[in-house]
Amino acid sequence: MKRWQSRLDLPWQTSCSPNAALQPMLYLESSALVKRYVLEVGTEIVQAAILADPFVATSMISAVEVRAALAAAARAGRIPDLTRLVGSFRGDWTRYIIIGVDAQLIDVASEGAERHALRGYAAVQLASALAVALTTPGLRFGTFDTALQRAAMAEGLALLTY
Repeated sequence: MKRWQSRLDLPWQTSCSPNAALQPMLYLESSALVKRYVLEVGTEIVQAAILADPFVATSMISAVEVRAALAAAARAGRIPDLTRLVGSFRGDWTRYIIIGVDAQLIDVASEGAERHALRGYAAVQLASALAVALTTPGLRFGTFDTALQRAAMAEGLALLTY
């Protein structure tokens, strides 16, 4: 798998402290991140993990995935006020460390998709987490997607325990 050479090569896009990559961190892909906003199995675990970790990272594509999941939950009648939850998510988004998507990350994601039989966005989430893990000892990866859990473990990422 293609690797980044230094912290400067990483696709960081954040307003957080430059020391963020040196701190303990939680990476939440969208299946985990949505549990911050929708009460379902795993919500308590995600909320506790967010309280315990000083920084939460996620891929830029999580904006689309979480908003789509919130809209689907509203259509299914599982949440009463989509506007309020989207507002909450948008407010929280400014505090997350957002991993940008560039050509190098897409190359890593493409290789991961082939190697681990992942869907496209899942592979982008994995590649984003791997980029963060290069400079973040102790990174914990949160996902409720079993194929993505297997791929993350195969790549050596520590999983958020459920």
